[in-house]
Amino acid sequence: FEGRGWEKLLCDLPVVCEPLIREFYSNAVIREDELSCWVRGKEFTLDAHDIDDVLGLEGLEDHDFINYKDRMLSIETVQQRIGGQREGKCLNTTAFPVDMRCLTIIMMFNLYPIKKLTTINNARAIFLMELKEKTFIDISSHIFDTIVDETRTTSRPKLIFPSLLMRIFRKKGVAIPRDISPMSTP
Repeated sequence: FEGRGWEKLLCDLPVVCEPLIREFYSNAVIREDELSCWVRGKEFTLDAHDIDDVLGLEGLEDHDFINYKDRMLSIETVQQRIGGQREGKCLNTTAFPVDMRCLTIIMMFNLYPIKKLTTINNARAIFLMELKEKTFIDISSHIFDTIVDETRTTSRPKLIFPSLLMRIFRKKGVAIPRDISPMSTP
């Protein structure tokens, strides 16, 4: 993570107030390349540049980012490069060597939320391949697209990137109430 400049994703994590995160996802509205947000009476916008700013990545050169779910690379090609066993349109991660399983777990819990721990879809497999091969990843655009995708869904709880969102709330001037219990951590 240090070699990519992503240390702020894993260190100095602020206390997370679950109700604020849920309020953010409930009120966020997608507008072209940004989200219009409303949290605790504070209205603000969020885009990939805001995430760059919070992560300290604002000096990086912008690359044209293609969301991982829109990339045209077959699961077979990805499997040849990172291993695993095909399971339909997914890769079963239990067949990965130990180092790849470790990297997969880090990815699943910190960079690309998942539903199941034993399989990853093609988009996540491409992300993992680029992570392993040390290919440039525009992490802020990736995170922004993931947040937008979560904003579109209504079927599951919205607790994606809570520590990052708490940092963004502070930067945007959202008042963090003192009477809200922090989110429990394992």
